[in-house]
Amino acid sequence: MGGEGVGGERRAGEVEGDNILPLARGAQQTLPLAGFQSRLLGGGERLRRGLFRHLDGLHRREAAQAFQVFGDAVLEVALAHLADGHNRHAHTHPIRAKPLPSFFGKKEDIPPSARIEGPNLTIPGRETMDDRTDITPEQLEQGMANLLQTVDSGAKWFYWIAGLSLVNYISSLTNSGFGFAIGLNIAFSPSPSSIIAILLFALFGFMGVKRKQWALITGFILYILDGAIVIPAFFNVGFDFWLLVNAGFHVFALYGIFQAIRANSLLKKLERLVAEAEREAQFAGTAPGVPPPPYNPIEGQVNSAMRNEPPMPKE
Repeated sequence: MGGEGVGGERRAGEVEGDNILPLARGAQQTLPLAGFQSRLLGGGERLRRGLFRHLDGLHRREAAQAFQVFGDAVLEVALAHLADGHNRHAHTHPIRAKPLPSFFGKKEDIPPSARIEGPNLTIPGRETMDDRTDITPEQLEQGMANLLQTVDSGAKWFYWIAGLSLVNYISSLTNSGFGFAIGLNIAFSPSPSSIIAILLFALFGFMGVKRKQWALITGFILYILDGAIVIPAFFNVGFDFWLLVNAGFHVFALYGIFQAIRANSLLKKLERLVAEAEREAQFAGTAPGVPPPPYNPIEGQVNSAMRNEPPMPKE
């Protein structure tokens, strides 16, 4: 039987030579998400050709260029569905999140394929893909600003630690018995190593504000070790209010630094996604935030292809 239908006619979606015959409007199609090679199913027959990449999230100008490259109505139907289901912010040119990792949630894995049923894209096990998977430039800018603020706040903990540790060091030199629990425990010793530790934590603060991940992580680990110094005292001295306060402030500062480490990691990932989106947009001739040029006759292109007529010129 091969690809022969009734009366020897090929069914829509089957392959004839190097050309893919156009899919019928109601044919069931499986389309990919970004980054996955995919299959297009039409009329129950697997297309042996027509493997497309990076279809998800294409805006209308990209759809027009892709149509010109592949020259077949099958791709046009697919992109028309995607345009209807995803690009609802035509005037703000949404950037695909792929999806964007949530700051307090788990990063979702994108399945390699999804099924289109009508105009919306649905994924097995999830609700309809809607605007939650798109992010406007304004939302992206606000989210990145929030992450940057978290990094800045967490990194400045090292300044507080270094400054209060200097007070503790001076207190140890004068034997005043005064000190701050949030400072370094090692700074209570009047030794040159205390000065080195204070300067080192000041450096961590300076580099952390500049979003150097190594500084945040190294300072985080060293502050844990500094807090661990008081652990033997719990067994030797027993209950001591000062030790509890010391441990509590160390945990509080460590939490802020940890948030900075995590926010900085997510911010770097977002910056890579934005850079990738900008490169893709420049390749398509449109920069993020700029409305795509008018592109209207998707419907006319499909209908003309169904009638085996040459596609109408695009505006």
